[in-house]
Amino acid sequence: MKRTIRAVALVAAALTSGAAMAVQPNGFVAAATPSQEVPNNPSIPDPALVPSCIASFRIAGADTLVYRIRCANITSVTSAHIHGPATADETGGVRVTLFSGPTTGDVVGVLAAGTITRSGLGSAAFDLLLADMKADLTYLNVHTSANPAGEVRGQISPVRLPDGPQLVF
Repeated sequence: MKRTIRAVALVAAALTSGAAMAVQPNGFVAAATPSQEVPNNPSIPDPALVPSCIASFRIAGADTLVYRIRCANITSVTSAHIHGPATADETGGVRVTLFSGPTTGDVVGVLAAGTITRSGLGSAAFDLLLADMKADLTYLNVHTSANPAGEVRGQISPVRLPDGPQLVF
């Protein structure tokens, strides 16, 4: 009985502590659309054909981010980058190239997948990128031949992804 009371007390203390209550993000997501571009892209006449991309980034240890970008209704992609530092209504410089095109025709499905590593970016740049991603100060920008400054954009936000090595998209 004493052990049960002690166990219940320990669980209650752990659940009410700040460390147990805060769920640490293990990844990031971005949902990119034309309306999030700064300035906004002109409206698309047919709402069923609005270009969009979604990206997921998983923290894979202390030195690696694994990413995947999936798109729909987007044509002639020339590149995709992480930009920052910038809030949702600001623009920022290119931090990391995720895709170097061009593609031909429509992209439906995976545009790019890969890794961003500490050794590839340099330690200070990798740490700064992660810090800015955790602070909502980076965004995904996918560029096309029709919109070289950016066809779709989405702020990269920290999330808790399901456990395991798979990406969610």
